Amino acid sequence: MLAFYERNAGWINTIVVLYGLVLLLSWQNMDRVISELAGQIMTQAAQIQSNRKKESKSKKLNLAEFELSWDKALMKSRFPLIARQTSFIPCKSSLENIHLLVTKDDLFKRTARKLAALGIDIEK
Repeated sequence: MLAFYERNAGWINTIVVLYGLVLLLSWQNMDRVISELAGQIMTQAAQIQSNRKKESKSKKLNLAEFELSWDKALMKSRFPLIARQTSFIPCKSSLENIHLLVTKDDLFKRTARKLAALGIDIEK
């Protein structure tokens, strides 16, 4: 086995490095998509909060209340593959895959702390 590796080390290492690069770009692509969706939530939450201040109502916002433009999020994707950080197999960047891979928890984690700093309460 060692002799095989020594004969083919250049090819094997090149494949491993290329795979790692593709996976890294897929992870970064996923991060861009989630950041876009989180930005949409932040913008809408600020608008909702300003309307509520006028009405003097304060209740927690729910993630289901937000209208997310998944198409805009897909447009932020610069690489044709997408993958979660825990995934070792990237999949094609498409609306269906983004819907499958982006969870409410991802969006909650990305927005909760920032919205709390602005005085906006949010729940999953």
